[in-house]
Amino acid sequence: MPEDPNQVYPHATGGAHTTCQRHQQEAELVLNGSWFCPFVQRTWIVLEEKKLPYQWNEVNPYKKDPAYLAKNPKGLRALGRMMMDHIAKKIVAVFFRLQQAQETEKQKAAEKDLLAGITDFVQAMDPEGPFFFGDWFSMVDIMLAPWLFHTPTAFKQFKGFEIPFSGSPIFDRFGKWADACSKRQSVLDTTSHLEHYLQILKKFANDTMVSVAAKETREGKLFT
Repeated sequence: MPEDPNQVYPHATGGAHTTCQRHQQEAELVLNGSWFCPFVQRTWIVLEEKKLPYQWNEVNPYKKDPAYLAKNPKGLRALGRMMMDHIAKKIVAVFFRLQQAQETEKQKAAEKDLLAGITDFVQAMDPEGPFFFGDWFSMVDIMLAPWLFHTPTAFKQFKGFEIPFSGSPIFDRFGKWADACSKRQSVLDTTSHLEHYLQILKKFANDTMVSVAAKETREGKLFT
């Protein structure tokens, strides 16, 4: 990544430049993109293939333009998408593996993977918080929040494993995040009584649950 945003050539060239010039008029659909980004080009190709009307807006991602940041808070929308994928595959999927593990070796492996997944999640967080992006409660937080109320208790009760929420800088920050999410009014307003969750989670712990998630966990296919 260039340290100086001025090191990046300021606009598209060749055929791409011609295309940009054709799409300068205001349109309902605006493509905020960087001429050099292959991920942007994927979308750009689709728009051209479909002959859809759009306005091109050149954005230098290394230069935090205020107008762009207003649309893309902190310039971290891509990070948010990556972390939602991380939560699904490296944390939530491991929750299910750990819950359903019937052999000590498999449970210990899941515990190790879970702690690694949480560590990577925390290292990507805003250092102050309380939420993943700081003061902003986002879809990244929402992706994991539903498991905070019941899963730690289920692990402790049925598996003898405790998720750490303190004891090191990483898990102190995780605890701060979890506490803030647990107190969020929208989370409180959509959470039921713990004992009823535990009745269901006990079936996962015994590996007798017949849900799609349980079946895919047994087959190693959950979120793959």
